[in-house]
Amino acid sequence: MAEHLFIAFANSAVYDGRGNLDDRLHDGGWRRTFLEEWGLTRYGPIEATDLEDLAELRSAIRSIAGQVGAGRKPAAPDVGLLNEVLAEHPVRFHLSARDGREMALDVEPIAEHGASTVAAEIALSAARFLADEDLGRLKMCDNAGCRWMFYDATRNRSRRWCKLCGNVDKVRRFRERQRTAGGGQDARRAGRRSR
Repeated sequence: MAEHLFIAFANSAVYDGRGNLDDRLHDGGWRRTFLEEWGLTRYGPIEATDLEDLAELRSAIRSIAGQVGAGRKPAAPDVGLLNEVLAEHPVRFHLSARDGREMALDVEPIAEHGASTVAAEIALSAARFLADEDLGRLKMCDNAGCRWMFYDATRNRSRRWCKLCGNVDKVRRFRERQRTAGGGQDARRAGRRSR
């Protein structure tokens, strides 16, 4: 599972590596699983009527990730959309005891309104990341046909590919080295025969 809610949500737009989109946001099974995995089922199901607003939020998040990943400031309209979603959903904070002596600060929506509250949780996840995390770790796969969003946990922040495209690239480079090494051996063999 992704480490951040907003990344998991943004990756509901799945590209096949050649630029073809599989929009999982339109798959009811994917939506149910997403809500379950992130503990958001209490807000009710995401209905088809909610998809346009959620797709707009996803687009803004993906745009922000692309800008941040390229070392640029996010576009004002994208940040504005996050702020709009956050402003529409008032919350209260609640301090509670956890196991042992640990305390947790929970954010609870004042009113639960289905997909709009899910959108607020997603926007809050993105806003917290943008405000508190190392922005250089938010990346999109370098394969222009993929654009999978991920958190780069490498020590030197050098990861460029999603896992799938990274594996494909490794195989491609290996085969290229084998071809180059094999081509050099074939040329030496041909030179020996002609002598």
